[in-house]
Amino acid sequence: IAIHDGQRESETSWLEVLSGLKDRGFTEPPKLATGDGSLGFWLAMAKVFPPTKQQRCWVHGSTESL
Repeated sequence: IAIHDGQRESETSWLEVLSGLKDRGFTEPPKLATGDGSLGFWLAMAKVFPPTKQQRCWVHGSTESL
């Protein structure tokens, strides 16, 4: 639903993506967001869509080596 060429996975980059979605009409907050351990994503999600529940990806969010 969005493609954005970001410099890194910072909160600022994710705020641009999520705010852009909201500005284009995606106003209903998602029920669930799934992502890896990128702290910037979770910080931005909490600001733009506070009611959205968060779940870390079981594979990519793991701190253990496979």
